[in-house]
Amino acid sequence: MAKKYDEIYYENKINQYMGLIIHLANRYGIEGYDREDLQQEFSMLLVKALDNYDEERGANFDTYFTTYVRQWVHKAIKKQQAEKRGTLVSIEELGISKKTKSRVDDDFFALMIDEENLTPDELDFVVRRDEFILKCLKEMPYGHFTIGVLIEGKTFEEVGKENGCTFQWVHQKHKQNMELLKEKLIENDYIKL
Repeated sequence: MAKKYDEIYYENKINQYMGLIIHLANRYGIEGYDREDLQQEFSMLLVKALDNYDEERGANFDTYFTTYVRQWVHKAIKKQQAEKRGTLVSIEELGISKKTKSRVDDDFFALMIDEENLTPDELDFVVRRDEFILKCLKEMPYGHFTIGVLIEGKTFEEVGKENGCTFQWVHQKHKQNMELLKEKLIENDYIKL
C-alpha cells in the first residue's frame, strides 16, 4: 500500500503517540521482544494504521490503532504458540469445508494472511469476529477449556491438570465447544456456507 503522507508527518505522529506506544509496549509481553522492539514494531504499525484509517467510518483513531496493535500482538503470540506446539489453530478444527475455508482467514484468531493489504472493513470484521468468539466461549459450560487450548496455547493435558480432569475429557469438551462455535459463527454470518 502506498503511503498517504510524507515522512515528517509520520515522525510527528509517532512522537504524538509515543506515550500510547510505550504504554502498549509495557502492557504486552511477547517472548523474544523487549520493550524497545515492541515500541519499534508499534511505531511501524502506527504508520500502517494511519495509511488505512478512514475518518468517515466514524471510528476514533486511538481505538483503531489500539485494535491494530492488539491484533498484531495476538498474531505474534499465536504464531509462537503454534511453533512450540507444532500446530496451527485453524478453521479445520471447526470441520469447515475447503470451499468455505477459502472465504475465511487461515489462522483462526489472527489477521488475514496478507496483513499489509488488510482493508479497514476486513480489520473491522476480524475484530468483531474475535470478540464474538470470545463471548461465545465464555458463555459455554466448558468454554474455559477451549479458551485454554485456542487462546492461551495450552495442551489438553495442561488444561486437564488445571481443572482436575483427564486430557480426554478436555478434548471431548473442546470438540463439543468447537461444534457449538461453528454453529454460532454460521448463524451470525461470520462464516458463510
